[in-house]
Parts: sequence; structure tokens; C-alpha cells
Amino acid sequence: MLFSSTRRRVKAGRMPVALFDIGSGSVRGALAHLGGGKHAEARLVVGVGEDFLFHEHVQPARLSRAMTAALEKVATALAFAAHGRGESIQHAMLTFSAPWFIGETKVLHYEHDSPIEITASIIDALIEEAWRRFGTTPSPNPPRARPARSSRGADERASSAARGEKGQSSESALIELSVARVALNGYRTRAPIGKVARTLEIALYLSRTSRSTLEEIDALLARTMPGAVVVPHSEALVLTSVLRDLFPVHEDFLLCQVSAEMTELVLVLEGVLLETFSFPYGAHTLVRELASALKTVPAETLSLLSLTEGAADEKTTRRISEALRKPRERWLLELSRSLASLTDTHGLMPGWFMVLAENTAMTERFRQFLLGEESVSAFLGEGTFKPTTIPEQALQTRLTCEASAAPCMRDISLACEAIFAQSTLLSTR
Repeated sequence: MLFSSTRRRVKAGRMPVALFDIGSGSVRGALAHLGGGKHAEARLVVGVGEDFLFHEHVQPARLSRAMTAALEKVATALAFAAHGRGESIQHAMLTFSAPWFIGETKVLHYEHDSPIEITASIIDALIEEAWRRFGTTPSPNPPRARPARSSRGADERASSAARGEKGQSSESALIELSVARVALNGYRTRAPIGKVARTLEIALYLSRTSRSTLEEIDALLARTMPGAVVVPHSEALVLTSVLRDLFPVHEDFLLCQVSAEMTELVLVLEGVLLETFSFPYGAHTLVRELASALKTVPAETLSLLSLTEGAADEKTTRRISEALRKPRERWLLELSRSLASLTDTHGLMPGWFMVLAENTAMTERFRQFLLGEESVSAFLGEGTFKPTTIPEQALQTRLTCEASAAPCMRDISLACEAIFAQSTLLSTR
């Protein structure tokens, strides 16, 4: 790992940014320095995290309150760290994982009887159509890249609003609109405007979240780091963008992200994020079922699951293995159903399967689930199934890490978010 001594002042030309990874069981944050220049790397300087209180039963409103409380603690800690270094945070990048966002890819088609010049107005009309089909209203000022502002009386409705749960407002805000692919007459191009073609195809990824959740976060960040520009994103787009860049030989892959309460699948084919699919079974679900089987408390169960291979005695290892059998079967059943749905829509699934959880121990545990007998390999390429993890060495090629932020390099999501921020925030200043 690349470390350097902590500096009291940010280097000239570097921008202090707060990164927030918002999951269903924790909020993790990092203070990062983004550098200018073609070959500049992000530098992680401080890392903090706050877990939600473990509950036996999940309730959307309680989960929303836990998220905002954890976010405020993390934001306060990062603002304090920046102040101690004589820095002012200029951007706050929010990365939402399930269940805080809904993402969808629209494939838009335009066809003319004869070849015509492709103009910006043609592309804009297609994109506005996608906004309407996605359930949001086109606006000249979409709710992103804006300074945090006070929002008196922000509605404290749960983020289940973004999922349209009964009894909750369904008003949502678009947080991302990303063009994944453009093709003219069936051929990909990076610069379609001004070219002549008969057909135009655009693959457009959009994501949205509860407007009330964004307003509440705006007000929170206005208190803790006033003036910071708030930029929301979905974990699906951030992770797949970084993975495509780190591993360009893999145009087709599946990302399996296991959070505390959810498992989310992200399908990428020919470099395009085609679909996200989630089901309500995560690391905390596993802990609850395992604690019940072992007749113990969740804290002890978490400790047992975190034991590295060979650290537990033979009796404990056997006991854990037996107790894990049923939870593993249930998770694999849910995963198999999700993969079957994706296969029906998109055809045979890729063999390259990236596994990611909220901590290193859980990542390895769910990767082992996939490698066991009676696994879901039948859905993943007839024997080409390769469940793997994101190697820390690959991340080190795109960012550096100070000693005060060492845990961030083991927090794959935060590391990827720093790489993503380096490539996007500076270009939109």
C-alpha cells in the first residue's frame, strides 16, 4: 500500500472532497484530495464509519432515521478532520446503495426514412422522453451538483418513498443521467453530433431517490459542511464505471453487492450497465438466521463470522459450517431466482462475477457461498463461473492512501468512489 506522511495543508491544485458511502447497515465516509492534471490520482487522507444499531426486524422509517443519524456523525467527523488540517470541503459526493435508489437503463431509438444529420436537439428530445418514461420530470436544474442549502422543516419520510411503498409519497428526484453507449447505423461512436445517419441508438442509465431524503441530507450537510456542492450517485453506476476502467478486457460481468439488508445484482453487457436487481437478504439477514440457529446473540455471531480461516478451532468451525447450511441455501435460492429473471430478459449470464460486501469478512463469506456445492453456476456460463473479489492491488494503481486513512483501502466501495470522484468531479467544476 502507498502511504505518505500526513500534511497539515492540502497541496496546491488539490481539492478536498467528502465521500459518503450510504448503505443499508452503515454509512462510511472519507476525506479525499483530488488532484488536477491528466495523470493525477485521488488521495485518501481520513476514513470514518458509523454502523446502524442492529435490529431484529427492519422497518423503513427506522432504517431512514438510522441512516441520517449515522450520516450526520460521519459528516461531522470529516468536517472536524478537514478543519484540523486547515482545509475547507468543497464537494460532498453521496453514493447510495440499495434500498436508497432505483436505477434503470433505457435503450432509446430514433429512425428516419433517409440519412439525416444528427443534432443536439434530436438527442435532447430522446433524453427528455427517457426522463418521462422513468417517472421524473425534465428540468433545467436537476437535483445534483448543487451547494448544500438549509431546508427548514425537511420531511422525515422514509426513503421507501423512492420505492413507492404504500402510504408513502412517491415523489422522487433524478440523481443520475449517464449516456452509456451511442450507436449510429448500428456502429458505436463517441461523437454523434454532426454525423449523418439513418438510425440513432442511445443506452441511457438513470437513477432516482426520494426527494425528501435528498432535502434532508442537504439540510444536514448545510449544517456540517456549509458551501459544499452535493453530488449524488448510485453505487451501481460508480462501481461498474470503475470496474470497466480497471478491467477493460471484461466487457461482460455481474456485480453482486451484499449490503446489510439487501443483495443487489448489477448486470453489465458490452460495457453497458443494463439492469440492477435486488432482493431483501443481506449480511444482517444472515446474522439473524445464524444467531437463531446457534442460540446466541448477533454480536457473538458477527464475531464468529469474522474469524479468519484457521483462526477458529475445529469444533467451532464445524458448528458454524452446519449452522450456515440453511441460510446459505436460502440466499442461493433468492439469488438463483434473480439470475433466472435476468437470464429470461438478457440471455446467458456472464461468467465473471464480482462479489462485494460491507466488510472484507462478509465479502469472503458470500464468495464462499457461491463456490459451494449446488451453487448457481448453471446460470453463469456453463462452467465458466468465476466468483472473485476486487483486488486491492488494482485499486492502488489509481489512488494513494495516507496512514490515517488505511482502512479505506480495504473498504472497496470507498476506494472506488475516490477513483470515480477523481475522474468526474474535477471535470464538472
